[in-house]
Amino acid sequence: MGKFAPIRMKGNYPMMPTPYTQQTTSAANAEYVPRTIVRHVYGLPSSWLRQLGRPDQIEPHPRDPGKTIALYHRRRVEAFIDARQPAYLHMLIRRAKQHRRHTAENCRQVYNLIAWARTVEIVVATLPRTMAQLERETTASFLLNCAGQNGDRFVLTPKAMVAHVRHTCTNYHQLLDRLQCSPGATVAYLILKRRVNRTVRERMQRQYGAVPAEVAR
Repeated sequence: MGKFAPIRMKGNYPMMPTPYTQQTTSAANAEYVPRTIVRHVYGLPSSWLRQLGRPDQIEPHPRDPGKTIALYHRRRVEAFIDARQPAYLHMLIRRAKQHRRHTAENCRQVYNLIAWARTVEIVVATLPRTMAQLERETTASFLLNCAGQNGDRFVLTPKAMVAHVRHTCTNYHQLLDRLQCSPGATVAYLILKRRVNRTVRERMQRQYGAVPAEVAR
């Protein structure tokens, strides 16, 4: 039976899988692939690219006229790999193991960062003496810092007051500095923000005796 055996359908109509259109020899010999394919499909790291040598062609980038694209003869790339097959497979296996270790390390870092965000001390400094003073400071701060960013349409809300305290009377910014370039930073940021807001609301409740309903949510 041939490579593409017919598949019988209802009504006795045979359906033949469509084979891949065979390239001519000249087309196959002239096939070039960009460096991105050599790196990400064939998996050649920079050290192997140096051994492979210079690109076979340099052409203008099809989508960015100001840049060029490096092209490698596909057959040369595969012949290069075939000549180093044991070392090539060893390199791929070693890199896969490194990736697994790196992924596991990232997971550990994410877990630790989230645990830290859930337990780190939230410090709230002295608040304005009265709610009215906090309202004035919040309005002035937003009009100053949000100019051009809807600051001209600012409406004082309880949430705005909590945000003002979060940015000016807590260690929130110092805590955020710990998150730069860390795996899991976005999740940790959301946890920190929620915890700081809750701590600020509790402080407002103690100091002012009541918290507006919108803040309490």
